[in-house]
Amino acid sequence: MRELVDYFQNRESAYAALERYFEFSKNNMWDVGGSTGKISLYSRMFKAIDPGISKSESFDEFRVVYDMVRSWPGVERGGKLAPAKEVHEVILKGGNEFFFGSRGDLMNITFHSEFVNKVNRFLPALQFVKQTSNYPWMPVSKILHFVNPGLFPIWDWTVVWNTVMYPTQGAFGSGYRDFCHKHGFNVFENRPVFLLNYMLWAAHHIQQGDASFMEWFADWMNHHFSNDIIKYNLGQKVKTLYATAFEFVAIGAAYLEK
Repeated sequence: MRELVDYFQNRESAYAALERYFEFSKNNMWDVGGSTGKISLYSRMFKAIDPGISKSESFDEFRVVYDMVRSWPGVERGGKLAPAKEVHEVILKGGNEFFFGSRGDLMNITFHSEFVNKVNRFLPALQFVKQTSNYPWMPVSKILHFVNPGLFPIWDWTVVWNTVMYPTQGAFGSGYRDFCHKHGFNVFENRPVFLLNYMLWAAHHIQQGDASFMEWFADWMNHHFSNDIIKYNLGQKVKTLYATAFEFVAIGAAYLEK
């Protein structure tokens, strides 16, 4: 069995994982292209976080993305999400340092840096997004992903946790467990910092990948979604969607291994 990092270091393996993700995304309606797919939502959120537009225009774009995330299976299971306006306010006020286009991305973050500490301090501010007994990791990760798809990988219970990283049954669970032990993280962390640990795990794979990995990813994206990339003006930004690339490869690789 291959380690997850192998899929970031070998072109053939990376493409195999991405193609398996493409199959998964079509079968499970995790749309990448199209009017409700990730690419179009990136375009809307990039407008929402643009400091050059008015707050009302920002909210209009944010609300479209937020409502789409809210409609996804499992996001509101066990409780409704907070009003979009309240979440928008918190993100604009406290999360602006983490917006897409900043130096904060998986390729550049380092352990124990001030930037990482700021992310850790900000995460509790989003506890209110969903009233649950635990921190709402899944909806928070999905919202933050669109704020910065270069930094925040999407997390969910069924696919990412159970299939990819769960220590006893996930395809790469032993690797996640070893990573946590090496860095002193709680494998079964139940606080907001879990999303930070997951982000750092993703960063480890991106940073250990081949120097051409994001070129491979961009080529694959253009092969399948060139019309959407042009339509939504994503262009060269594709090469900086590190968290997107991690998610696609990790999920695709997990299904290949399982």
